[in-house]
Amino acid sequence: GPGNYYSDFLTENDIVGVRLFAGMKAHTIILPESAKEIANYVFYQNKHLTKAVIGKSITKIGNYAFSGCKALERITIPASVTTLGGNAFYGCTALETVTFAEGSKIKKIDANTFYKCNSLTNISLEDLALTEIGNSAFYQCFALTGIDFTKFTSLTKMGTLAFRETAVVDVD
Repeated sequence: GPGNYYSDFLTENDIVGVRLFAGMKAHTIILPESAKEIANYVFYQNKHLTKAVIGKSITKIGNYAFSGCKALERITIPASVTTLGGNAFYGCTALETVTFAEGSKIKKIDANTFYKCNSLTNISLEDLALTEIGNSAFYQCFALTGIDFTKFTSLTKMGTLAFRETAVVDVD
């Protein structure tokens, strides 16, 4: 049933592998604490997933990992994650809240990471010591407002169209 603990789905390298979730219909996924990485495309276009609990040992969320998860509403990225793949949440149209855990080490929001997350209203970007925001990272996040760019003291690169078609103002 929903909320099962999917420790059976680890590959030999403690990577949550893509083939293991093909066609999965659970609404909640709790990734085991032993998992170290979420591979590329693991939950790609999963229409049922509303909640994912990412284990505190995960260091990498792969490219397109949650892309097209149209029912996913909120996600917390643990402090252990250092790499957030490009297109990781592309097209997660119900995603409203993204929380980066206290002590997060993420320095880069890659290209298209939150592209077309048009319900996104809450994201704790100011808590990160970001150095780079990639091209189209928040493109068409229509509901996104109120990001305080004065907090981005480490930011050296802002990609093209990073905040295009959002409600964020003063992006210079």
